[in-house]
Amino acid sequence: MQLPILESRGKIIETVFQNQVTIVVGETGSGKTTQIPQYLYHAGFAKDGIIGITEPRRIAAISTAEFVAKQLKMPLGGLVGYQVRFDDTSCDGTQLKFMTDGILLREFQSDPDLRKYAIIVVDEAHERSQNIDFALGLLKNLLKRRKDLKVVVASATIDEGKFSRYFDNAPVINVSGRMFPVTTAWSEKNIPEEKMVDAVVGKVREIHEQESLGDILVFMTGQDTIHAVIEGLEELHLSDLVTIPVYAALSQEEQQKIFAAYPGKRKVVVATNIAETSITIDGIVCVVDSGLVKQSNFHPESGIESLDVVEHSQAGCEQRKGRAGRTQAGICYRMYTQENFQARTKFTEPEIRRTSLASVVLAMEDIGIKDIREFDFIDPPEKEAFFEAYETLIALGAILREKKGLTETGKSMARLPLEPRIARMLLEAAKHNCVKDVSTIAAFLSVRSIFVRPKEKEVEADAAHYRLKVPSSDALTFLKVWRAYEQAGFSSSWCFGNFLNAKALQEVVKIRTQLFEILSREGMELTESKDQDAIAKAVSVGLAYNLFEHRSRQWYRGVLRTNSEVAIHPSSAVFGNMGLHWVVACEIVRTTKVWARGCTAVKPEWLPDIAPPLYKFGEPILDSYTSGEDWVVAKKPVLFRDQIVGYAKSKITIPEAARIQQERIREATAKGMIALTFKKAPGLFGSLDNMVAELNGVSYKTWSHYDVEEEQTYYCTTEDFIGRKYARTAFKVFNLPEHEGEKATAASIQPSALDNLARHWGARLK
Repeated sequence: MQLPILESRGKIIETVFQNQVTIVVGETGSGKTTQIPQYLYHAGFAKDGIIGITEPRRIAAISTAEFVAKQLKMPLGGLVGYQVRFDDTSCDGTQLKFMTDGILLREFQSDPDLRKYAIIVVDEAHERSQNIDFALGLLKNLLKRRKDLKVVVASATIDEGKFSRYFDNAPVINVSGRMFPVTTAWSEKNIPEEKMVDAVVGKVREIHEQESLGDILVFMTGQDTIHAVIEGLEELHLSDLVTIPVYAALSQEEQQKIFAAYPGKRKVVVATNIAETSITIDGIVCVVDSGLVKQSNFHPESGIESLDVVEHSQAGCEQRKGRAGRTQAGICYRMYTQENFQARTKFTEPEIRRTSLASVVLAMEDIGIKDIREFDFIDPPEKEAFFEAYETLIALGAILREKKGLTETGKSMARLPLEPRIARMLLEAAKHNCVKDVSTIAAFLSVRSIFVRPKEKEVEADAAHYRLKVPSSDALTFLKVWRAYEQAGFSSSWCFGNFLNAKALQEVVKIRTQLFEILSREGMELTESKDQDAIAKAVSVGLAYNLFEHRSRQWYRGVLRTNSEVAIHPSSAVFGNMGLHWVVACEIVRTTKVWARGCTAVKPEWLPDIAPPLYKFGEPILDSYTSGEDWVVAKKPVLFRDQIVGYAKSKITIPEAARIQQERIREATAKGMIALTFKKAPGLFGSLDNMVAELNGVSYKTWSHYDVEEEQTYYCTTEDFIGRKYARTAFKVFNLPEHEGEKATAASIQPSALDNLARHWGARLK
């Protein structure tokens, strides 16, 4: 077939030769994605370096690379290769390299001048993902340094005037026409979201019964609605219909099924907007467009991220329509009215203006961009978004407040192709020898919910889930589920019996393996631990900016996000555990309330490592000693603005304990405290025994006999009350074994202490 873009081949090549930046606007189906890279290759641009082509999604990068290699009659992995996260088929001889925009950003981090590239083609620029906008800004800056570098920006639906102005009035080439016409069938009324699944199932059935042969592509909002549509179609028992889901969380193997042929059957692909661009599925004749899209929106002032179902933009709907008409005339069934379409926004709001910038800022710092807030984005984010990103990275220890550049921790985080919180968890896990455990938890955080609650079986499901949950932590719950799943031989029937999502757990297996490969390449040892506290602490350090303190009833207030107040989500293993003072959360979402999801209880002794600006350790205190042992239990107070909020206990050596005790005795003596050894004395009228001490003929009674043990020495403050002297204990003195000829007991210091006290009180020693 002769693609429409062929007519513009000469103009495209000439314009690229004469300009640093060329913008190509080609209608969906014109062939720009597969043909422009080949035109540039045949024109000789690869002689000066690699022709790099970015696609917004891995499935698009892979399938396009395979198609181009086939057209060039070359094996994939040689002249034509691709690189996506966890998979790289490129080699030293690759001249046409297809990659995700995230991979291009990794290339910038390793070489800010992209010296091995001659041309960068940014395909599907209209998607305006965070990575695309960041890459465009980096390329614009790089063009000033590398006058030999060429950039081609390609898209079907784009604000071409804005893009041209952004690149200093770069020339725009319009490629019109698609292979076959696509007509539009409008709905007589707008279908509400809650009725969309049933309406789409009905529409597919109608098409299947009334239309001639041809495959169908359905656009839904997410995994849940996709599977609901597939279940609805399967219940119709149409033997000549095969249904295939496609969304980002599916494995590469599962995604590739949409390209397979099913002889004698009509294929129905049910997809998110992953199938909206770059993916050409042969045989698609009909498109059913719900007109809805699931869009993430981040609110930097509160740290709340909401995943909202919204009406898709006009440009996005046109992209969906263009998926039909590739091999024959097509039709697009829109589940909304023409009036509704015309009232929609023309272009989708850029992702960089509605998501957290922490990953972007970390990459920018790693690349060495000096004035990040003034970086030339095509649509600059709000200042609040930059502030939130910096606060997140400061909380993770990647950046120090009031200092430029990344810390060593930040540099290590930037080297890992993972979002900042996951990278920080894994770095902390390496310190506590639990890298495999935390990697497993990270894999669970990358998939949809593993817990299933079928209608009319909620009670059985909750009971099954309860047996798997760890009340102190969703992260440890994931680990418990993994171990049980592993022991069950990764059985799908075991998942079914325990009301767990088998497909989600299969994806966990793959992501976990991929994480291990990444960490091994980075030289990180894959350690494993049975210490649940170490694992939970590592996870908590990665979620530092989502640290919350209990305030009242179900409400927790942000520690670092001081304006945030959340409730634990009912789906959390932590929900209903009223004894938790601090928790961290994986995400904060707003629905009926502001909910904290993916929660883990935090022990007070972890706080100085999680939020060092606010919490710190005080001087250690001896806590207990058992005669004959060669160690002493000490505790460090955890301080918040000089208030003790908890203690961290640890074992220390006898010499270290002796040093701590002697120092504390010296400080107590200087403050006028006295050493008292208490004994029991009968209480009046048969009441409980009193604890009293005698010193220099003076009797002291303790305020609370629960605070002291008989025949034990304590340093105390004293006071008079109704003609009697009372002692308030400050700390206990332990009779530690002698070390290196020096006794570490109260007796070794007491004489000088008593002399000082005698002079202080005017008493006469015997």
